[in-house]
Amino acid sequence: MLPLAKTKKIFYTTLTILLSITGAFFVVIFLISGINKKLSILDNELKVETEKENIIQNLERIIIDTEEEREILDSYSIDPDGVVLFINDIENYAYKSKVEPDIVSVDITEQTPKHPVFEIFKIDLRVEGDWSGVKNFIDIMDALPYSKSIKTMRIDKKSDNVASTTELWDAEIVIEVLKKK
Repeated sequence: MLPLAKTKKIFYTTLTILLSITGAFFVVIFLISGINKKLSILDNELKVETEKENIIQNLERIIIDTEEEREILDSYSIDPDGVVLFINDIENYAYKSKVEPDIVSVDITEQTPKHPVFEIFKIDLRVEGDWSGVKNFIDIMDALPYSKSIKTMRIDKKSDNVASTTELWDAEIVIEVLKKK
């Protein structure tokens, strides 16, 4: 049998080794836990980035898939630099309808709520001519290939001149048309 001192020495050495191994085990567990937290954060960030990428790809696909429809919708609005051309077209329609146009005012206002792409082009005009010309002009304004709204319209008989063979009519029209910014 071993002497008591030697047994104590082996016991304390074994205990020290076991405590060292246990301490090392807890240090490793703590380090693994920290690495696990970092991996969890990175995994969540990766999921978020992947989700963002999927959303962007879906939006790009929607943009490509709806290009034709958007071009059609764009054709219903006045181009940013097409206001003068639009006014000239209205005057030409008036002359073709055999009425005399008078542009009273034009204005550009923001939509409510604000829209990032479109604004409202407002034109206040008067035309004068015989009944068929005024009616034809109004029909043309109603058939314009734009997203528009005739806000007000007033038609008055201008003259009751018995000596004249043609009665004159006066029309005041306020039209709002969608315009690209």
